[in-house]
Amino acid sequence: MPVKISGDQAITLSPGEHSQLIKAIVEDFAERFVPGADLIYVGDTGEKWGYFNEPLLEQLGVKDPFVRVGAFCSARKTPAP
Repeated sequence: MPVKISGDQAITLSPGEHSQLIKAIVEDFAERFVPGADLIYVGDTGEKWGYFNEPLLEQLGVKDPFVRVGAFCSARKTPAP
């Protein structure tokens, strides 16, 4: 299942209900509620790492992500849930 994570970048998640939810969070929810946020992590049930921005996670002090989707809004200077 393709998921657009930035203007010209997309990832592919394993098919399934969780992936449909993740796609909606990344493409719809995050864009509406935290526009301009940097995607830092998307978990995939099949591959486990759908997308992993390791440098940004390290910068934020995150050692082991426990969430399925994470975004960071630099204007807020805090991770967005």
